[in-house]
Amino acid sequence: MRSAHSRALSKELALGSNRPDTLYNRNDWVQVYQMLTPGKENKFRIQYGSGTITQSENSYRISVAMTALNKSSPQPERRGMRFYLNEQMAEFSKPITVIVNGKVRFEE
Repeated sequence: MRSAHSRALSKELALGSNRPDTLYNRNDWVQVYQMLTPGKENKFRIQYGSGTITQSENSYRISVAMTALNKSSPQPERRGMRFYLNEQMAEFSKPITVIVNGKVRFEE
């Protein structure tokens, strides 16, 4: 019989990009879904193949850490983020707290 293996979940993550595509804006359990100051959009034609690559003029970088069970502390610039938590990362019977730059931004 094959046994199921679960991969270890990262407690600290870093993410940065200048691409508006969702594919390039997610790392494990964190996703940036809206840059607040993306700047001008630039499109580049692919030399071999078809299609274009879209990049924003500005880029972003965030770092996120699970500081304790049910507490997440992102160090963002200004942007919208989503956290994808599961029962291995958080205990859903207790409140979830998000602390941004030392201030509680969400607790439920």
